[in-house]
Amino acid sequence: IARGAGAPVIAFAPGAGWALEEIADATGADVIGVDWQTDAGAARRRLADRPVALQGNLDPCWLYGAPSLIRERTREMLEAFGGRGHIANLGHGILPDVPVANARAFVEAVREWRPA
Repeated sequence: IARGAGAPVIAFAPGAGWALEEIADATGADVIGVDWQTDAGAARRRLADRPVALQGNLDPCWLYGAPSLIRERTREMLEAFGGRGHIANLGHGILPDVPVANARAFVEAVREWRPA
């Protein structure tokens, strides 16, 4: 993996949650993207001994739910990742017809969350 200008390198392999350790070791990435199919807490535990941050992993389909449900699922995701070394994100790309208000609910829930 080429590194340039001190920018962090993110490795994301959708559907490869079974290989997180191998991805971290083989790529030397600074951040490992975790897709929505992978348990966030398990990903955190499995990579706890590696110097990587994690990114993800809210299922993008939750953004079709009510804003209150989006906020709840977002808080659950954040709690599972443990509040350190985590970039809150979807577990894959946002779908084009997601209501803007629902995407906003996700962003607001991330901004409002504080680790326990």
